[in-house]
Amino acid sequence: ILVKVFAQALRPKKDEDGQETVEHPLSLFYLIIPCLSMYHVESLLQAKEATRRGPGAKNLAYFTDDGFAVGLAFVLKILGQDD
Repeated sequence: ILVKVFAQALRPKKDEDGQETVEHPLSLFYLIIPCLSMYHVESLLQAKEATRRGPGAKNLAYFTDDGFAVGLAFVLKILGQDD
């Protein structure tokens, strides 16, 4: 249900020929995914190192984050770029 609601607001409008009526700002979102992914991995590694080196943290803490992948998949689905 969330995908349908957000898709109506965020997907570009199309005319009867199936062409976008106006160039949508998010129509090329998929092009920045490699850069976003690299930045996410770098920030995960930095957070893991900070957790490992923290005061009194003798490998008792474990850092994990899966929100980026889920959020990215959701945005791609909403924009219709998940093919």
